[in-house]
Amino acid sequence: CCSMLLTSSLTFNQISLGAGPVVGSPPLVPMLWLFVALIPLSVLFSAVALAAAALAKSSKEGQYYLMPLMMITLPLVMIPMVPGTELSIGNSLIPVTGMFLLVRSLIEGDYLVALLHLPSVLGVTILCLWFAMNWARQQFEDEAVLFGSQEPFSLNRWLSRGWQHREPIPSRPASFLCAAVIMIALFFAKFSGGSVPVGDFEFAKLVVWPQLLLILGPAVIFSLIASRRPLRALRLNKVPLWMPLAAIALGICFHPTYVALGGLVNTLYPLSEQAIAALKPLTEQMAAMPWFVLFSVIALTPAVCEEIAFRGFIFSGLSRGDRHWGAVAITAVLFGASHGVLQQSICATLMGVLLGYIAYRTGSVYPGIFFHLANNAMSVSLDRLASSDVPGVIFFFDVTEDAVHYQQHWTVLSFVLATGIIYLMTKGSIKSGEVCEDSNKDLTKPIESLSGV
Repeated sequence: CCSMLLTSSLTFNQISLGAGPVVGSPPLVPMLWLFVALIPLSVLFSAVALAAAALAKSSKEGQYYLMPLMMITLPLVMIPMVPGTELSIGNSLIPVTGMFLLVRSLIEGDYLVALLHLPSVLGVTILCLWFAMNWARQQFEDEAVLFGSQEPFSLNRWLSRGWQHREPIPSRPASFLCAAVIMIALFFAKFSGGSVPVGDFEFAKLVVWPQLLLILGPAVIFSLIASRRPLRALRLNKVPLWMPLAAIALGICFHPTYVALGGLVNTLYPLSEQAIAALKPLTEQMAAMPWFVLFSVIALTPAVCEEIAFRGFIFSGLSRGDRHWGAVAITAVLFGASHGVLQQSICATLMGVLLGYIAYRTGSVYPGIFFHLANNAMSVSLDRLASSDVPGVIFFFDVTEDAVHYQQHWTVLSFVLATGIIYLMTKGSIKSGEVCEDSNKDLTKPIESLSGV
């Protein structure tokens, strides 16, 4: 902090606003607030970097581990720079972002706002510190990490050894590497996006190609390289015929709850006027598109690609060693981070928890695909269903001048029905841990097709 204060003082003394006087030294009090904020953030990032470095056998290998951490942290630092982003209840619950917004409020003199959100920012920061330090402690208590082979890391040697010792399901490092490839590819793809697509074909190309090449593609390639049973690695295990049908019914019944959840998220994290204006041409174009095209692009393609990648290959490797709940949480966070808009990312993360639970309990990716498909199909069909002449449509929808909403009684009833369907789908189902959980043994016969579908 002293170095930052000295550097900023020298820089400010050289800045002149037009014909006016030199700006001078930066104010001392804001720099002190920045110093206070740097203490917990430095401890947080140091603990995470130290835990990742403990896994590495060389500095080059450590850089490979730190790259995904940097890609996750970078958006958290950039959110406060977005125009219109203010310290609110929702933003204070975002790690790192809340701390930066709190410091900005203190620097700007909004002490009342900063004091109001101080407990939530401190609570989230302390929780993140506890997880990071606990993770670092576990790494240094693991003898396999501390006394592992000191052989210098070589990418060619690692790939050759991985190919020779492939197993029916991928290893955890292979799943993490696949997730890193997907997230990095999506991150750079956002910067290469152009203007609003013109025409249905351009819109379809804008959505479908990233799904196929950047999400599904890495999962399929890694399943061929890092496992002896690619279909099992992708968790394309057969399920009874009734389960996909139940998953479709679950997607329809759970959609009112999902819409209500989205409304709550938009209340906590309202879209800025700039974001609304930027999304308006795209929403208008989607409203004018034929339903079948919209269904294929928005509902079908993401359901297949995202589920096979996140609840397929990545989940199968992360769930090794009876770590199913960790796999559910990690894949949910990755699934949410793959969506570009903050509000959509939060809803997708919460939805990812349910999708991961279904994947864990059923032992297959197919129920999640059909559930995901039905939920997306309802999202793209909501306006058309509400404005149709189908008898009894008023029981489900409340149409206003601004938007279409679900009736409150149907939201409550559908939630009860969805809970019952989840219970039926997961009761007595084959857990993912029963599908070749032992990495050194082939305990089950290959299951490579969906029966009856």
